[in-house]
Amino acid sequence: AGAVNAPAAALKSVSYKLGVSDYAHSEFDGGVAGSTFANQGWDGRVDFELTKIGSLEGVVGLQSGRFDFSVVGDEAFLPTTRNANDALFGSFVQSLSADSRLRYGFRVESAKVSADAWTHEGLVSNPGAASATFTPASLAIAWVKDLNAQWATTFSLTRTERAPNFQELYADGPHVATDVYEVGNRDLGKEQGFGLELELAKVRGAVSGSFSVYYNRFSSFIALQRNGSGPDLSGFGGPDFSSGVDELARYDFVSVPADFFGSEVKVNYQFIDTPVSKFGLEWFGDFVRASNTDTSEALPRISPGRIGAALHGLESGWTWRLDATYHLAQNHTAPDETRTAGFTMVGASLTRPFTFDKLSGQFTLRAINLLDQEARSASSFIKDALPMPGRGIEAGLRLNF
Repeated sequence: AGAVNAPAAALKSVSYKLGVSDYAHSEFDGGVAGSTFANQGWDGRVDFELTKIGSLEGVVGLQSGRFDFSVVGDEAFLPTTRNANDALFGSFVQSLSADSRLRYGFRVESAKVSADAWTHEGLVSNPGAASATFTPASLAIAWVKDLNAQWATTFSLTRTERAPNFQELYADGPHVATDVYEVGNRDLGKEQGFGLELELAKVRGAVSGSFSVYYNRFSSFIALQRNGSGPDLSGFGGPDFSSGVDELARYDFVSVPADFFGSEVKVNYQFIDTPVSKFGLEWFGDFVRASNTDTSEALPRISPGRIGAALHGLESGWTWRLDATYHLAQNHTAPDETRTAGFTMVGASLTRPFTFDKLSGQFTLRAINLLDQEARSASSFIKDALPMPGRGIEAGLRLNF
């Protein structure tokens, strides 16, 4: 990562970053590794911050990435895939008057997902090599109006498109992590939707915060929905996923029309706010409801919302936070989906940035579920069998170079 200031008259700055990943993990069934997942690739991005021209300022950029994904083992449910993505994007702010402005942006992508030929028995026997190419384009525009020196309102419109990923296209087999038989759809098209949002925000003063409501309508939303049980592969020397001890629920990736609506709120009171010492109290909450507009049924595995409060601050270079969040019960469920009860999570964190020679980094220590509550996530496939983690401590170290 790096940046260059004022490389040309038309550019205020150029920043860039490159990331490389080489990752692998195994999923275990009965103490035995059933599948090993590997992901190798890179992702790069360049941002060009434009010199302000009149009332217009903004950023344009390029992003590109490549990665190969493979699953190896007796319970592999995906072929080896190669994934490529290139994008052009921009974000702009244009002043209309002393108290109003437009924010708008775009992103145009070229996405390609290729799958190798696969020696595999599933719903399809030994599927051949395949490739799918998409050109999703997304647009957004927002009008911001300052009501006074402290309050502002924003009205946003968006048009979004997303290419289906390798799992949504090519899955065909038992996924150990979700304990279901997943089936992709090689004929899936782009996910497409429109959205609007209205926000009221207090942006200055000891008390700050925002409240927003939003609505998104998808003409095609890619969902993973129940479709009976898995196939009987005993005739090919495999398990019978349709009945008996090996039975697995079958879930298909499908494109459905969908509505999402919800709201978000956040309020912060800053008691102390200096460069070296901070102390504040935050309240927050959100809510979402999502439905298939063809059937009026709930979309599966949607987290319903939460309300919470947090104390946070900065002292002696350490950033700290103590929060308590009540996660709402989910009673708006899809067919064959169980409801989840509400629960409270209490957590804490400590963060410290540091420098070492020419490197910068950050150390993080996090405590989760301090009350050791038994809780089940509405978005989990295995919520009925496996609750969320109990009381625990996590430590992390990040280096930037």
